[in-house]
Amino acid sequence: MVRKITGILLAAALLLAAPAWSGEGSTDPGTLDHQAPVGLHLAMQPADVAAYGTSDTTVVVVAPTSFIPVGVTPFYLKQGYFNAQTGDTTRAFRATVNLPSGALLQSLWAPIYDNSDTGHVSVRFYLDDCDGTGTCLESLLADLATGDADTPGFTTLLSTGIYQTTWRNYDPDTGSVHFGYLTASLSETGTSLLVGPIMILYKRQISPAPATATFDDVPTGHWAFRFVEALADSGITAGCGGGNYCPDSPLTRAEMAVYLATALGLHYAP
Repeated sequence: MVRKITGILLAAALLLAAPAWSGEGSTDPGTLDHQAPVGLHLAMQPADVAAYGTSDTTVVVVAPTSFIPVGVTPFYLKQGYFNAQTGDTTRAFRATVNLPSGALLQSLWAPIYDNSDTGHVSVRFYLDDCDGTGTCLESLLADLATGDADTPGFTTLLSTGIYQTTWRNYDPDTGSVHFGYLTASLSETGTSLLVGPIMILYKRQISPAPATATFDDVPTGHWAFRFVEALADSGITAGCGGGNYCPDSPLTRAEMAVYLATALGLHYAP
């Protein structure tokens, strides 16, 4: 067995179907318990093991209870959806988004309910870049909305505009701190306009290869250069000594234990 990790086989990938609602076109908000997008019950379950690598898609669910009203009136929560109450003037809500650095964004799903022919639902995804001097630059990653005259009932607004966007919580080159948030706006009060849990889909990715090699025997032209450098930069491996990595040497079970325990952050807690 050559010196490479072949045992990280976390093959429990989420089966994410295209967004579809069993109650599409329904106009009865009282039947919300029966309106669930295909695969949503999978996405909302906490994963036993995090998804690793670039082949698995991970889902972050921003629950309705995560949204904070921009104003003084709390929102009304009904069976997993929320709406604006009578008397609200802003009818706007905001929730913080937490994603790991290096996440490769794929899409955003926004389950909503719109049965008003005079109102609309709007969901936006923002990224703030703060440079440490008190200056923050705001970027709009996704802008989803129904039309005032539209009455789709239960549906899912989908954005693929964030596809292939890399998320970075901190940029060591500039010292900037990044954070994201969602906003949901309802043009009317009442149960004709509702917002459900927002889903952000992303994939983990391996960091880009550096310009110079850490180990003498794994030069920049080596087929495994990027992967070996990722292990070295994250502290998972320090090589075999003498400035080498020994890419073709056998890997013992003890060495494999070091690799896996370090990579997965495993520990013993008495």
